Amino acid sequence: MYLLFLLIYALAVVTRKSLSELAYFGIILIWLIIFLRPKRSIFKHLGFLLGFEGLLFILALFNPGEPLVNTPIGSITKEGIHSFFLFLGRAFLSSSAVVVTSNSLGFSRLLAEMEELRFPRILILTLAFTYRYLDLFKDEALRMKRA
Repeated sequence: MYLLFLLIYALAVVTRKSLSELAYFGIILIWLIIFLRPKRSIFKHLGFLLGFEGLLFILALFNPGEPLVNTPIGSITKEGIHSFFLFLGRAFLSSSAVVVTSNSLGFSRLLAEMEELRFPRILILTLAFTYRYLDLFKDEALRMKRA
């Protein structure tokens, strides 16, 4: 029941309030990577994911607090740096576990587990169609790149 593990793991990660607590979940993520043995290309995907999430949370650096660096946009604060890394750690650990699991096991297996857990059928169908169309979009982009 990988899906159940992912739900519990993600819930446990997003409820943490300090960076030191997130370190334990980083160890669990490393164990998951070793256990599932995903393709080597997964690290490229995780690097992209980290950069994308970093850009999403960049505004957290400007939270009110003790200023460390003044920029034309505003002051980067000590509290802002802490909240930035906390948000980034939560998002990266949660999404990385999902990416590693779906890459290793296949998305269809996760959909089958959703059916076993009696998720709503419309949700499962929506996810299946979304996955299929994203795959088609990726294939078309590769064809256009080759042409």
